[in-house]
Amino acid sequence: MNQRILSQDAFRKRFNRDFEEFTRYHRQKTPLRDRAVSQLIAQACSMLLTSGKRIRPYLAYASSSSSGAPLDEAIKLGIALELFHGYAIVHDDIIDQSDMRRGVATIHAYFATHHEQKHWLGSAQRFGEAFAILAGDLLMAWSDLALRYVSTGKAQKNIERTWDDMKEEVILGQALDVSIGANAKRPSRANLMHMLAVKSGRYTIGRPMLLGYALANAAVREETVMRIAEPLGIAFQIQDDALSSFGDAHTIGKPVDADMREGKMTLLAFETMRRLSPAQERIWEKGFGKPEASTRAINDAKNLMVTSGARTYVETLAEQLIELSMERAADLPDGGSWFLDFASRMRHRTA
Repeated sequence: MNQRILSQDAFRKRFNRDFEEFTRYHRQKTPLRDRAVSQLIAQACSMLLTSGKRIRPYLAYASSSSSGAPLDEAIKLGIALELFHGYAIVHDDIIDQSDMRRGVATIHAYFATHHEQKHWLGSAQRFGEAFAILAGDLLMAWSDLALRYVSTGKAQKNIERTWDDMKEEVILGQALDVSIGANAKRPSRANLMHMLAVKSGRYTIGRPMLLGYALANAAVREETVMRIAEPLGIAFQIQDDALSSFGDAHTIGKPVDADMREGKMTLLAFETMRRLSPAQERIWEKGFGKPEASTRAINDAKNLMVTSGARTYVETLAEQLIELSMERAADLPDGGSWFLDFASRMRHRTA
């Protein structure tokens, strides 16, 4: 049973309304009245409701709607996904020591500043990180609660299995990312692509689609969906990494030198490093992974991403991966027309 699928913009408006209602209700019902705890909840909710592309909720909605599931249940499922994503990015920001997200202070940075302003005891940094960990844990608890609100019927076991697989993949994928970043030895390209497939291909695209199809009791094999989803998800992450270095800081909501200063091993960084001459390596090493590097050193290193051909290479690869996903979309149970529209919109991302 096919039904008209809302555009991403129309869906986002409807979703945000219900999402805000969910967070307002759970913010008000907490039994704790401690001021600091109330601020923790308020900041977590504010972070959730500030912008956000709602990609995962939309994919769950579109896949379920294309197979006949009702909008209200798809939105409930989307709320669970967005809450889980909130948990993931709060903890990710701690791991990456990112101070900005979507143009505002990250949770741990906000509470570290709050600690300093109040002249409280102990380390402001550790307080901020502790509160952010707890905020992330709260969002994960809310995500599991939100999932129970979904009327799953016969799909319950399939949804729960897919949900559990998603959680495990996100956590282990993050562990792989941390391991790659900490290892002095440059990772293999295969390991890097595997990490992208797990963290972005499966989590960002594949699992939300599988949850949506499960909600609609659609006959679809996990292997089929992942074969379509993974290339698109990898392309999405490649684009994200390029935007993090060459996008507009106001649009992407964080400084465009953050990944360079952190020394984040993106595919763009990997492809740059393997193309450098010894002289270029010395220039690169003055900026990459140097938090206190000068603006000139950062810009010189970023320029090598361009002159080495790495930027063109990864942008071309992203385009090829999008095309590959679109070619395979006909194997989806609904013919994939909505997916083609979604994938085509990814070609010209600015955020």
